[in-house]
Amino acid sequence: MATKRMTHRKKTSFTLPLAVVAGFMPMGWQVWQHAKIGDYANIPLAISEGLTGYNYIDRSWSLGNLKSGLLPIGLGFAVHKYIGGTLGLNRMIARAGIPFIRI
Repeated sequence: MATKRMTHRKKTSFTLPLAVVAGFMPMGWQVWQHAKIGDYANIPLAISEGLTGYNYIDRSWSLGNLKSGLLPIGLGFAVHKYIGGTLGLNRMIARAGIPFIRI
């Protein structure tokens, strides 16, 4: 009679992907700079330009605007996926017992 293999699985918990969070930092810094000088009206413009590349005031689109928003976010997701997931760095961090932090 075959026996069933017993497996133990830990309940999933909250983890913070550092590469993805780091991808949001350039846009967050730009928003912080606008807020620090009191230029609250241009914060939505900065977010829109960073994520889409489109300036809705001038009605123009520029690929250079994506360097502070979508490009770093995409790179953060790619680093999280390939270095953290495919190469197994996140699994090594989890086995080492480091809580909450993942690449």
